[in-house]
Amino acid sequence: MMFFILWISTILCRSHSEERNQQGYSQIIPQNPVIVQGSNITLACVLGKSELSYTNASYIFWKLDEDLIPEEFYTTVNTTVSYVTILNFTAQRRHVRCYIHALKHHQLLQQTELTSGTPPGKPKNISCIYYDQKNFTCTWLPGRDTHLQTNYSLVARRSSDEIICHSSTSSCFFCYPNITFNSEYKIEVIAKNIVGEAQSDLVKMHTLELVKTAPPELVSVEPIQGKKQMLTVIWERPLLAPNSLSVNCSLRYKAVNSTRVLLNHIYMGKEKQMVHNLTGLLNFTEYAISMRCIGTDGPILWSEWSAEKTGRTEEQAPSRKVDLWRVIGYQPGGKRFLHLMWKEFVEVPPSGIILGYRIGYFLEANASLTRTYNTTNREVVLNLTGDAYIFSVIAYNSAGHSPEATLRIPAVDEKLQDFVYGVQAVNLKEQMVVTWMSLNPAVFRYVVEWCVVSDTNVSWQHVSYSTNWTAPTGAFEPFKCYNISVYPLFGAEVGQPYSIQAYFKEGRPLHGPSAKTENLGKNEVTIKWEDISKDKRNGFITNYTIFYKAINGKEQAETVHSNVFQYHLKSLQAGTLYTAHVMASTKAGATNGTSISFSTLRFNSVYITSLILPIGLCMAFVILLGVICIRKRRKFKQFCWPDVPNPSDSSMAEWSKEKPKLNSLMNGMQSDGMFAANINVLPSFSSCEDHIHLLGVSEEIHMENTSIGQEPTPPSPQSFLYCKEQEFAQTLTPPAVLYLTAQQNYKSHAPSTFTSNESLSFEHKSSLPSKEAGHEFRPLLLQDACSKGDGNRDILEDEGFQQEVAVNPYLKNSSRTREFLVPDNCSAHIREGTQQPSVIVTPCQQNVAGQTYVTVHMVGLPN
Repeated sequence: MMFFILWISTILCRSHSEERNQQGYSQIIPQNPVIVQGSNITLACVLGKSELSYTNASYIFWKLDEDLIPEEFYTTVNTTVSYVTILNFTAQRRHVRCYIHALKHHQLLQQTELTSGTPPGKPKNISCIYYDQKNFTCTWLPGRDTHLQTNYSLVARRSSDEIICHSSTSSCFFCYPNITFNSEYKIEVIAKNIVGEAQSDLVKMHTLELVKTAPPELVSVEPIQGKKQMLTVIWERPLLAPNSLSVNCSLRYKAVNSTRVLLNHIYMGKEKQMVHNLTGLLNFTEYAISMRCIGTDGPILWSEWSAEKTGRTEEQAPSRKVDLWRVIGYQPGGKRFLHLMWKEFVEVPPSGIILGYRIGYFLEANASLTRTYNTTNREVVLNLTGDAYIFSVIAYNSAGHSPEATLRIPAVDEKLQDFVYGVQAVNLKEQMVVTWMSLNPAVFRYVVEWCVVSDTNVSWQHVSYSTNWTAPTGAFEPFKCYNISVYPLFGAEVGQPYSIQAYFKEGRPLHGPSAKTENLGKNEVTIKWEDISKDKRNGFITNYTIFYKAINGKEQAETVHSNVFQYHLKSLQAGTLYTAHVMASTKAGATNGTSISFSTLRFNSVYITSLILPIGLCMAFVILLGVICIRKRRKFKQFCWPDVPNPSDSSMAEWSKEKPKLNSLMNGMQSDGMFAANINVLPSFSSCEDHIHLLGVSEEIHMENTSIGQEPTPPSPQSFLYCKEQEFAQTLTPPAVLYLTAQQNYKSHAPSTFTSNESLSFEHKSSLPSKEAGHEFRPLLLQDACSKGDGNRDILEDEGFQQEVAVNPYLKNSSRTREFLVPDNCSAHIREGTQQPSVIVTPCQQNVAGQTYVTVHMVGLPN
């Protein structure tokens, strides 16, 4: 075809060249398509009159396709003709072009096509088939490729005529009725192309021997009523087969779902229709049937196989029990339910189409109350009481029903027997193999039950006379956790199962544990995580690993068992940022959980408690001390910082009007021999003015009883007098006795004691302390009368007190002597006995510059 197209293009080019030649243009010789039979070829390019006007043949150059042919292969005959010789041309097809150097560019003058080819080879292996009343077809082998278009002629000759069939391929046929049946022909094939031709050997053929019939036509394939495992096949003779031809046929049949093919050879002869019975077939099985035939009188070719036709053998009642199983569940309140399920045993051949199932059950204690109902499902859920039940299931079709499959459901309080132990499940050669051991050799039937842990769909399979089971392909999926149980069977009774969990194939967990922190401290923290759900584990968790590291530190790890879900990290750095994550591991690999961050505390609770508790206690103590100081501020002030007036800055107050009475009282008491020194008794006072008045009187009395040349006696610390404005007056409401001790010699400090209760008469004498009571007499200082208080005055203690008086540094340089003060509420007769004149009382000023300092050696007051 390619040569034909190129040849057409060359013809067009040739016609165009002839037209140009008539007008005086150039041309290539030879102008016909050049068929190269040898290895060399010579071409000539002739210039026309139009090109000779500005050039000549010496300027011609040649190209083979786009390749320039060297000049040594050029030959210039004259100014108009240039030859080129191409050596060893082996290409199938090339183009040769001649150019001329024009004034400014190259100009294409002419081109032609070169094709290499060979003569056709001798045709061989001629074979023919006679399709009765249709055609006579022959085929052959054409030989080598010539690279040229080759035509074939099939010639069939007999004594009287000759017929020819033309073809461009390696087959050809004669149509009916150009060739007759039962005739002998001489066959030959002639091949021819542009280079040459070839002729095959002459072959003799008889059409009777070359007959190939059409396939027979199948009429029907049907089962025989009442006949098991049988089909009847009816077919007809091929329509185009000659009537005089005897035929042999082959019947091919196989089950639809099987690959096994069976053949039956049947002699048909010259019959128009045949009937054949296929026996030994499977029950209720669909078969596919086809046929072919061949002539018996010499033909060697079988017809094609006919189209398949299917038929099914007659249906039979199920021959085997259904595979029955149960799952018992419990509900709140003590009730239970039964999930009864079954599957058909695979029968080869199957018995028929199952139309439904009949379920029957009754209490084991009362078999007469049997309940039955039909269903088309392969499972049913029933509510049961706690009693024992017997269940049965049968399958039925149009031909009958199967044997009865029974199962006993034990009572709730019934204890099942243990006969199975040591169950193991392993993956061997990509199959799950379950093995177990039996305690009772009499047990030979078992049920292996399995289901995905997160699913409720249960699968099971019966095993007999074996303690191992290999799961069918596809029964277990990888990366899923299965519950596998093995049940022993005793007829219709089911024993106690032994259950395990297993993976068909393990992998890495789908995700790692999610962690969190608790009990965060200074150097410790607790990492907690949750268990990975079983549908995400992809295997059994072997361990957990806790990875943690400081922000700029080295990563550390701790590994714990798979049943541990928290870990306490210790020896951490205080006040440091940490990152941590938990990794879950299986046999197949590990997966990290999400990373968390936490910072340890700078101070822990113990440290804070130890730091805050002392501070709190100190603050509480300070607050308590402050409250006490506020409540008792006056006593603390007098105890810690007493008001000590400066004697040099004091002023002497004038004596009051009752001074003679006090002097007479003192003189009367001295005459009784009770005193060893001058004693001045002053009246009681209840105000600051009285206090000052008494100070003046005391000083005046003391001045009178002291000689001019006698040195003043220094005061002692116990002789200071303090008074309270209210307390002193309230305490000394009844008449009081004053116990006084005076010093006569300043240097010797030898005190003398006296008691005044023998010379003085009091209204409440029974309330006074006495020596017989054993009370120790100690000095009491009267508080300052100007200080604020509750008005209660201190009471001077009992008599008999003796104490060494130390020198008061404040009185060293004083020119005045000490005075003794008595309360204002003393006995009236004491006041009347005084003979001293009255003096003027000066106002009371505390610690005023120029104020006279007055001291009291000791004042004792009755309780």
